[in-house]
Amino acid sequence: MLVAASAAFGQVAPKRLSDWLLEQPYSSDAYPLGLSWRVPEERSSQALLRRDLLTSLSGFDRDVAADPASVIALREWLEFLPVTGRVLVSLADARWLQANAVRDPIIESHHTVVLPVRPRTVTVIKENGERCT
Repeated sequence: MLVAASAAFGQVAPKRLSDWLLEQPYSSDAYPLGLSWRVPEERSSQALLRRDLLTSLSGFDRDVAADPASVIALREWLEFLPVTGRVLVSLADARWLQANAVRDPIIESHHTVVLPVRPRTVTVIKENGERCT
């Protein structure tokens, strides 16, 4: 996994994501669909959303009509997932982002961009909450 904090590259000034992508060494193992742009300021609002989701999976929400054991398994799994501050990127293609500047985010020096390697497996969450690789 290529984890790149913009500061690690000596970046001081803000930079467009398209420029950052063009600066990365090309690798056939890169997985642009998994690109993660992480903004620390987003963590607090995401933590609130996570809390609301966990509350709805606590067993008291009558709108959740799933098997109780599956709901518990899902809730326990979600409790251990980190709040990352990940922000949606329309498409992790540098040239497309350049052509669609309104969708080309500005990466600040305190943001992190993660460009993972292509996964070798797929994990499916089954109806009962179990993960199947």
